[in-house]
Amino acid sequence: MQLNPVVVGMDWADEKHAIFLLDGENRIREPGEVEQTPEALAEWVTSLRKRFPDRSIAICLEQSSTLADRVEIRFREGMDKE
Repeated sequence: MQLNPVVVGMDWADEKHAIFLLDGENRIREPGEVEQTPEALAEWVTSLRKRFPDRSIAICLEQSSTLADRVEIRFREGMDKE
């Protein structure tokens, strides 16, 4: 059985990014924040992978397409290293 993806809405900001996570099964609805540093973002993505190891994760950014392209590239590079 294929599980619905985890969906994260992210409002990109200069210092902290507001996030809201939905687990795709309507069991988890979780607001939060992530610091605007490469280390904090990498740690956050790693924590999502550990929490949802068998699920796809969709991150929806509220921002320009140029930024979205950079984030997608970094996210995919991190996935390739595992």
